[in-house]
Amino acid sequence: MLAQLCVILIASSWPSRWTPDQVQTANKIVAFSEMHNLDSKEMVAIAWIETRLRPQAISPTRDFGLFQINCRVWHDRLGYPNIEDCYLGMLDYQTNIEAAAFILILYRGKYRQCRGSKVYMCYNGGPGYSRSKNIEKIKRYRRRVRLIKRQMRRWIYFKSLTAESSKVSSLEITTNSFSVMIT
Repeated sequence: MLAQLCVILIASSWPSRWTPDQVQTANKIVAFSEMHNLDSKEMVAIAWIETRLRPQAISPTRDFGLFQINCRVWHDRLGYPNIEDCYLGMLDYQTNIEAAAFILILYRGKYRQCRGSKVYMCYNGGPGYSRSKNIEKIKRYRRRVRLIKRQMRRWIYFKSLTAESSKVSSLEITTNSFSVMIT
């Protein structure tokens, strides 16, 4: 007989103040990030700052979705024939996560001023952020992403383990940086 051992310590693996929807969204971002070898802490931190993990968010400046993608700037590069189609696409959480990952990878690879944690300033203000009238706001954004990433190092993610009830002799604990098998 199979028994499912789900170590779901959501309340302790994410901040207790997060709603169940925020936890679910964060878990989706982590799953996508790990599948594509991206920094899951970085991705969740950016989504938290942008929208507090609300996939349907629309800003007053018409930035859309979880990662607040600006379709006026990105619709061509994201493969949308027009801005309206991009708006609709960015309301899908998976598409929005993919778009944010694309933007971060593009900035890091193409612009020298977007390397390392400076990519957060590029994500917020574009590669010309240093000439922006909002440079202090952009610097604050970078500090906030870095702070949230540091806080997330303490949060441990537990994965589900399915095993036969008579053969449960080990538990896998996985964090973003290492795995430990306890037998």
